[in-house]
Amino acid sequence: MLITSILKMSTSAFILLGLTSFFTAAYCLYMYTSMHHGPLMLTSNPIPQFKVKDLTLMTMHLVPTILIILKPELITSWSWWHKKTMTLNCKFD
Repeated sequence: MLITSILKMSTSAFILLGLTSFFTAAYCLYMYTSMHHGPLMLTSNPIPQFKVKDLTLMTMHLVPTILIILKPELITSWSWWHKKTMTLNCKFD
């Protein structure tokens, strides 16, 4: 509700909110990693070696997230359809 109100106000405020949320999450992840795994070693390979499983998992998380950001009506239309089918199922019971 709050996010849709911000989006109606201005697109730039919505983008600013998204960037702030992203950088906050990235900083929290960095702090968590440094506290639980120690500082990064300078001798370690700076280029990460991803496995196919890791790339698949990241893709499976990123694609729905990007779709939700670019097409939020997909979620609202699914929610409407889900409520309608649940209502129809209850009427027949």
